[in-house]
Amino acid sequence: MNMSRFILCISLLVIALLSSGCANGKQQEPVAPEIPWQESTDSSCSYFYFLWGSNAEYDERYDEALEAYEKASICDPDADYIAEKIPVLLIQLGRLEEAAAWLEKYIAGRPDKTVQRFILARLRILEGKEDEAIQIYREALEVEPDNANIQLRLGLLHGKKGEFEVAENIFKAILEKDRNSYFALLYLARLYTENNELDKAEQRYLEALQLNWSKELSYEIADFYNLRKQFDKARQVYEDVLKKDERDEGAALGMVQTYLFLEEAEAALEELTRLRQFSNNPDKIDLVRSQILINLGENEAAKKILTFLVKEKALSQANYLLGVILYDESDFEEAIKVLQRVEPGAPEYRDSIMLQVRILEESDKSEQSIKLLQNALEDEQTRLPSFYSWLASIYQQHDNMEKALETLAEGIVVYENDESLLYEYGILQEKTGNHELAMQLMEKILVLNHNHADALNFIGYSWADDNINLQKAYEYIGRALELKPDSGYILDSMGWVYYRLGAFDKAETELLKAAELEPEDPYIYEHLGDTYRALNDKEKALHYYRKSLEYLTDDQKSTTIQNKINTLDDHS
Repeated sequence: MNMSRFILCISLLVIALLSSGCANGKQQEPVAPEIPWQESTDSSCSYFYFLWGSNAEYDERYDEALEAYEKASICDPDADYIAEKIPVLLIQLGRLEEAAAWLEKYIAGRPDKTVQRFILARLRILEGKEDEAIQIYREALEVEPDNANIQLRLGLLHGKKGEFEVAENIFKAILEKDRNSYFALLYLARLYTENNELDKAEQRYLEALQLNWSKELSYEIADFYNLRKQFDKARQVYEDVLKKDERDEGAALGMVQTYLFLEEAEAALEELTRLRQFSNNPDKIDLVRSQILINLGENEAAKKILTFLVKEKALSQANYLLGVILYDESDFEEAIKVLQRVEPGAPEYRDSIMLQVRILEESDKSEQSIKLLQNALEDEQTRLPSFYSWLASIYQQHDNMEKALETLAEGIVVYENDESLLYEYGILQEKTGNHELAMQLMEKILVLNHNHADALNFIGYSWADDNINLQKAYEYIGRALELKPDSGYILDSMGWVYYRLGAFDKAETELLKAAELEPEDPYIYEHLGDTYRALNDKEKALHYYRKSLEYLTDDQKSTTIQNKINTLDDHS
């Protein structure tokens, strides 16, 4: 590069860096050097534009930064630090296709560059193209076969896709070469946890902790133990953290939670009292203390704390908890006053409205509870989907199905994709005899969320009850049962579809499980009666038909069951 061009670039750098360079009080824009379009490398020119781009990026002038980086790249096409900036900025600007095209072109000319492959792989993941990302990582491994960072990313991606064995083998291969690979141990522990191989997960967690102790990992391991209900082990982990730093608030609160799991409320209160002495947020500690005191039935002690927090701090959560105590003490009038102080937008606002509605309903003041919800629904700032549900529920309790349907329909207009509202609206349509619309609503829910267990169960049971689409009904109910394995109602549906398929022994098994979970459901007992009748066990059939009658409130349905009993008795 000639000397005059070098002097020009250095001069412009000085101008760009000096914010005081003004003429007549006005800041002067630096004059950019002419870009050398030939294939030569001009590092000073490149660096000038790189600094310009960095300054623009810092000030969040991303378009200007991108233009500067692109010019820097022209000056020095082989500068990796620039090649890493351009695609990231394109992604930040939402120009994903351009970013991908830029990266693919760059990689094609420089197949040994792995950083750009990482960026392209992350971009493909953002686009949901995980298989392409995996291929990119594998191509990067061909360039750097011993690069553990690439292997880790590849293992994480396979784990995300649910390809457990592939991910496990990748992490194990890393550990075979390096027993001290902290991230391989950590990711393997998380992988085992997700796959419910908890003993293996614990082993890897402890190896990672021994290799590189940190309080963050300690918290994760304590959570792991709490999920396994191994509360003594969780407590030991928190104790180890507190031995290193007795003022660690995260560990102290974790210890409190573990004490509560162990039903050692007094120990939890002692730990909170200790923590409060040096906590940066004593109000939060006091709120937790008051909640524990409420659970212990020590309302007066809790009220003392909460009254202070209400008067001195005006905390919405304190108002709500105070309202809970007053409700428990049946001081409904005062509870309503306190709950009304919870402002819209506060995390407790929804629960405060719900508790006010409950108080008004228990006080036989339905008109006021309806008005309360109607007022909340009129204002966009206070409107919530659940308020439509509660209002519809009140109308149903008073046998006003028309208003209940109208309320839910209004809610769906405002929240057209709210699964809960759609489901409740569908159930109410079913109750009022509009089965076809109910099925349409359930199908819409499955478009929004194909794993909505209750919608799957509704459709599957409806098909089974109509004795149609039985194989598909079995598939739907099976998926619902995977999502909610302890649901007595879904187990009843599975038993009923088995009945329709003629698999009476399997029907019996599922229906008995359902009856154990829902011992007061008359329809499960009716299905059991039908199943034992099909199995020619008249005695058990009569037993369950009669149990069904015990819990039925529908006169028409009772007549149907009685007719089944009479039919069996006539054939005695």
